[in-house]
Amino acid sequence: MSQLLTTHYPLQTRKGFTLVELLIYSGLLIIVVGLFGGILVTITRIQSQQNAARNVTLEANFVMTTIKRLVRDSTYLTITTSTLTVGTNSSTTDPTSITQSNGAITIQEAASTATNLTTSRVSIDSLAFTELVSGSSQAVKINMTLSFNTTNPQQSATQTLETTVAPLRKNN
Repeated sequence: MSQLLTTHYPLQTRKGFTLVELLIYSGLLIIVVGLFGGILVTITRIQSQQNAARNVTLEANFVMTTIKRLVRDSTYLTITTSTLTVGTNSSTTDPTSITQSNGAITIQEAASTATNLTTSRVSIDSLAFTELVSGSSQAVKINMTLSFNTTNPQQSATQTLETTVAPLRKNN
């Protein structure tokens, strides 16, 4: 009987990746990283725009609330297009003037130095006061436009507010 001679070769185990596998995995990784990078850039841009809009809204609301409070509590009003002067019952704050100066809204109480109501984060594009008189009643129409102070067009934000307010007391 003849014996069949067989040779047994041990199975060769593969270690590592082939060049084709590396190219495929590298290509997929580049695509995934590119997609996530684009998403990150978009999220950052949107966040910057939202922050700018939030800053403008907060400052606009603060200024408008301050002006409305001063007018409601006033004893008299003197109104020009660019300046609102209100009378108060206190000698330390009478008169109080609000005006636009150097891209900011300022308030000056009595003989004190004018201080900014707005910060450098926003610039004031316009501030206008209009006197409204009906019989013995007096009111003031306030119109202002604020913009986020930036040179980056992706962070631009502008807000315009308009309201009318009257003193709660009768004019003297």
